[in-house]
Amino acid sequence: MFSRNKSVNSPKDLQFWESYDDYTLDNPHAGDPRCLQANNFNYCKLRYTLYCRCCRELGEDDPRCKYQYYRTELSCTQDFLDLVNKHREEGTCSMDILPSRQLHNMRH
Repeated sequence: MFSRNKSVNSPKDLQFWESYDDYTLDNPHAGDPRCLQANNFNYCKLRYTLYCRCCRELGEDDPRCKYQYYRTELSCTQDFLDLVNKHREEGTCSMDILPSRQLHNMRH
């Protein structure tokens, strides 16, 4: 049996873990923990965009949107979620714009 690390206060404390046992014990649905060093930003951004679209179409209280946010929490860092949620409340989040309102697909 392994001992759980109870003195984790920030992500900096996690960089010297000897194994991923604590990680998988606390978060069993996060997938393969060997890929933590990979750049998952595109996947994170996709998940958050799907969550925003779901909220616009069905409302934040819909179970499908809550599931999308759960999947977003698994793929994104908490710092990123705090930042984009703050921008979303202010109305300046680029991922909360419907595809018909985006301008990057328009060509002259």
